[in-house]
Amino acid sequence: MAAKNQSWGAIKSILNKQTKADIIKLVSELYSLSKSNSDFLSARYVLSPDTIDRYKKEIKKYLGPDEPWKKNTQISLSSAKKVLSDYKKATNDEFSIIDLMIYYVEVGNDFTCEYGDMYEQYYISLESVFDQAIALTKKHDETMVYHFIERLYFIVRKANGLGWGYYDALHDSFSKSYPEFTA
Repeated sequence: MAAKNQSWGAIKSILNKQTKADIIKLVSELYSLSKSNSDFLSARYVLSPDTIDRYKKEIKKYLGPDEPWKKNTQISLSSAKKVLSDYKKATNDEFSIIDLMIYYVEVGNDFTCEYGDMYEQYYISLESVFDQAIALTKKHDETMVYHFIERLYFIVRKANGLGWGYYDALHDSFSKSYPEFTA
């Protein structure tokens, strides 16, 4: 750990001596170096539908791929969660983070509705992200996040009948936070 801090200290010292043009050139090179770098910088500085759509596409690939048996595709909860984590680190836009979190649960919900019951850890992951999304919506006035609340409610309704206590967990979490939406 000390070596990492010493390395960053040395880099930081050098960066502090660079010109603005040098820093821009370095960031440009980092942007071109990898897709994850370009995605991070786009999410940080260019908040657009295209930016979040790239993250959504990745979540879909890992959490709810189309016809996975045809492409021999494996579900990867850790990869899907990493996409969420990377996006959270890249942006401070809480509304787009809520959108991506709800999308995560929507994809998982739709996948299990389409292809059948999943394993317990899959549902636990969806429940966890669902709860985090609710916690973030509760930080805002309901009128500002109403469209998110509607999406969360639709997820709960669609999950009715799904396994491992998944529906019950979503319903309980949602009704405790938004009792006026559940009758």
